[in-house]
Amino acid sequence: MWKIINLFLIASASTACFATVNTGVLSLDIEQSDVAVTAPVPTEKRIDNIDVYKLTPSAYLLYRGQMMSKFLYLKFNDNLDLKLLMPYINKAASINSIDAELIAAVITVESSCVRNAVSKAGAKGLMQLMPDTAKELDVKDPFDPEQNIIAGSKYLSTLLKEFDSPKLALAAYNAGPGTVKKYQSIPPYNETRNFVKKVLDRYLSFKKHGIGKVIK
Repeated sequence: MWKIINLFLIASASTACFATVNTGVLSLDIEQSDVAVTAPVPTEKRIDNIDVYKLTPSAYLLYRGQMMSKFLYLKFNDNLDLKLLMPYINKAASINSIDAELIAAVITVESSCVRNAVSKAGAKGLMQLMPDTAKELDVKDPFDPEQNIIAGSKYLSTLLKEFDSPKLALAAYNAGPGTVKKYQSIPPYNETRNFVKKVLDRYLSFKKHGIGKVIK
């Protein structure tokens, strides 16, 4: 009888010990799981908040999901990011002694950065050169961003020197120098007045915040 009771007690103790060990392991697993929970990734470190242009100047190659040269990208892609045009804008600014911010402002207002933009009047390219103006400036391909921006900036620089006024120069760029001379001021055309205002607003914005902060 005592043997049976002893065996029962030993079995009960073993069971209790086993249960305790299991409970301890289970508790430990839960605590480890709690510790393993990672903190949220800070917003500024998320990949969708990274400015890839700061990582590499060749980031535009990612736009079309395939590798291609910058020349081909700019030649065949119609809607261009203003940042991609900066080498040409800076080059044109240096050649023609004109602010890069002003050139960028004219591009965003004239063509909205659409490489092959054509107006109802026949103006072409990023800074919307009229055929006769493009011919005078020896532009072979008005849809080539580099040719168009450099030529358009040269024309704008000439107007700035001629009228000695940013407002009148921009009005002449839009409506023609003859029209500005006729009125001796910004012509009474809504299109021209809106153009001058938008360009100057964006120019001031670019000067303050940097090129690329486009106002919609």
